[in-house]
Amino acid sequence: MGCIGISLYAGRPMDMKQSEWREFSDLPGLSSGEAAARAAEGKSNRYQGVRTPSVGRIVVRNVFSLFHLLMAGLATAVFLAGSPRNALFLGVIVSNAAIGIFQELRAKRAADRLNLLSARRVAVIRDGGEKQIVPEEIVLGDLLLCRTGDQLPVDARVVRGEAEVNESFLTGESEPVEKAAGDALLSGSFLTAGRCAAEVTAVNAGVYAARITDRAKKIKRPTSEIRRSLNLILKIGMVLIPFLGGGLFLKQILAGQTAGDAVVAAVASMLGMIPSGLILLSTVVYAAGVTRLARRKVTVSEHNAIETLARVDVLCLDKTGTVTEGSMRVAGVFPIGRSREEAEELLRRFAALSPDSNGTAEALRRAFPGERENGGRTIPFSSRHRFSAVSDGEGALFLGAPETVLRKQAEACGERLSSLHEEGMRVVALALGKELPERAEIPEGLEPAALIALEDPVRETAEETFRAFREAGVEIKLISGDDAKTAEAVAKKAGIPVKGSVDMTGIESFDAEFVGNNTVFGRVTPEKKCEILQKLRQKHVTAMVGDGVNDVLALHEADVGAAMASGSSAARNKAELILLDSDPKALLDAVEEGRRAIRSVERTSTLYLAKTIYTLLLTVLVLFFSDTYPFQPIHMTLIGAVTIGIPSVFLGLERNEGPVRGRFLANVMRTTLPAALLSLAAMSAGHFGGKLLGLSPGEISTMTTAAAVIAGLTVVWGLARPFTCRHALLLAALAAIFLGAAFLFPGFFLLAPLPSSAVLLLAAVGVCSVICHPLLCRLFRRLLPVEKKRSRNDKKARPV
Repeated sequence: MGCIGISLYAGRPMDMKQSEWREFSDLPGLSSGEAAARAAEGKSNRYQGVRTPSVGRIVVRNVFSLFHLLMAGLATAVFLAGSPRNALFLGVIVSNAAIGIFQELRAKRAADRLNLLSARRVAVIRDGGEKQIVPEEIVLGDLLLCRTGDQLPVDARVVRGEAEVNESFLTGESEPVEKAAGDALLSGSFLTAGRCAAEVTAVNAGVYAARITDRAKKIKRPTSEIRRSLNLILKIGMVLIPFLGGGLFLKQILAGQTAGDAVVAAVASMLGMIPSGLILLSTVVYAAGVTRLARRKVTVSEHNAIETLARVDVLCLDKTGTVTEGSMRVAGVFPIGRSREEAEELLRRFAALSPDSNGTAEALRRAFPGERENGGRTIPFSSRHRFSAVSDGEGALFLGAPETVLRKQAEACGERLSSLHEEGMRVVALALGKELPERAEIPEGLEPAALIALEDPVRETAEETFRAFREAGVEIKLISGDDAKTAEAVAKKAGIPVKGSVDMTGIESFDAEFVGNNTVFGRVTPEKKCEILQKLRQKHVTAMVGDGVNDVLALHEADVGAAMASGSSAARNKAELILLDSDPKALLDAVEEGRRAIRSVERTSTLYLAKTIYTLLLTVLVLFFSDTYPFQPIHMTLIGAVTIGIPSVFLGLERNEGPVRGRFLANVMRTTLPAALLSLAAMSAGHFGGKLLGLSPGEISTMTTAAAVIAGLTVVWGLARPFTCRHALLLAALAAIFLGAAFLFPGFFLLAPLPSSAVLLLAAVGVCSVICHPLLCRLFRRLLPVEKKRSRNDKKARPV
């Protein structure tokens, strides 16, 4: 996609009678005054586009969230109560805010980079002469001068001349489109042949490419069942925590505690009810998956995308450049009245002499390589006359559509042509003539030489990849701007089962049932691609794979979008995943990482949510059955580090194979509830057992903390399946960390020495925990069985 270079006459108009544009010299164009007036009226191409959130707004939104404000309030209360050591949990606020800001700034940069037009300078007619200007200086009504290789920065209408225009990145149609006087030129398309003068009909936000850009520039919040579930838990907690914390504070005051002690106790209970590190850990797990995918040449711009991809049940694909390789190749040569060697030599001769640089010419040069030659006169290809021709001194070679080049003689090849067309091939014919005509017309009496079958080959890995997706229960849709029959033939070659094929030309409205009943969609505009995705998302989790500007809206609409690295920058900037090898097979690796991430987050979520539930229940028990709360914030920090923080990192980052079944919350609750009840029972035994033994408040707190650690380590043992030597070392290290804190830093962690009777009670708690935890897990697996049937109306319940 070349652009017009910078002219020596960039500052003043050049006499068009002395330039390459002399055939347009009688066109007046605008004067400098008229252009300035229109620019002042806002009719210039100075387009700012959709504004993304400012950096300051992103920072404020992430720092001053409800969760962070609550945590900051708790920390402030602890400081005012004179116990700064109990405010170690502030590190969670910093980490969560930093990660949130980083992710949103990256999304903002990607959106700001979304620019579909790459033109730098264009030629216009101003003051009766040619002038080079930047696209931002174009105004409505300007006359553009366009030639082969130029990209249109605005929408325009051809006034004079003819050109071949490639609109594939905009419409998905791979064939060049002939443009003549009166025809529209779309911004973002580029000329592959010819030259023309065109009047600007739309600028800035009104141009076609800008409309696509605006709709795609809005930052998409990726769908994530895990994140939605965690946010729901946090919202419920935000409602309950202040009431329970306030109730505990009043209970402590009424029991004769000082205001400072009551504040510390209330903060400890509220801190325990907040799963503060869970979102941070889920981000770390996703980040590890992203790193592993990077080694497999898949880049991920949004961590949640790998979770969403693991739940996808409909995969939508663009055809050209996605299912196919995106470049034409010679699939077969069928000689007519001569040997194959003679036919191939003629094709080699044609490829060396042809000036064309379209897909057909390049395919011939790859199949029949040779030195490029500057022979005699040539006729470049045009879709208007549908052939090209070269002269080699001894005669002329004609290459084009069979019905054009062979005329009536094409009927003799009818069976062969029909067979090739059914296979999705493009067929051209080669013929010999005595001399090249003066005009672009086929002379009589050409001698047929060969039929050449061309194809955009299906990727070698396509059939294997799509079979793997089908076996995983993922339905595949092929959505293309090309002809429906061609797209259907490609789908069959790629091993995609076709239950219905439809040409979307003239179909203005359709419903989800219509989309569900068809596999292949042809002649689809970017807007219709987006609408198809909207209908699918009503009942499914969708993924879209594309490479062109025409795919940008669909990539934005899908639950997760993947782009080929070889595609347009607009598609790459909008997609959550970029396939660096430009091969959909890499999606299988992403699905595997998504499954691993989901299972890892499900497993580690048990540790965090169990603490939330048992702390909430413990607070209720204290409100009704005890005068003092057994923990201080520093105790909760120690318990959290030993039984949740450290083990969750190890368990979250290790390999966790297997399918994803059921809903996230149901799966988590199946292991969380046994863990919470076990921990509550252990802490109750420690708390009330300590009272029965006549222990001091400090000893009761120490005993309850130790009981909570024992139950927590039992839960870690239960989650570490299959149990390995590595897990045994982890449990030993966690126990050593707690004992080290108790014996080496008892003053800092507010732990007191325990009498032998208390140690024996803790030993009994440990034995009972090991026995009861498997029984509780078995009970809740029966009460909450894994969901086997998936509702078509619940896309969040769909596993891969």
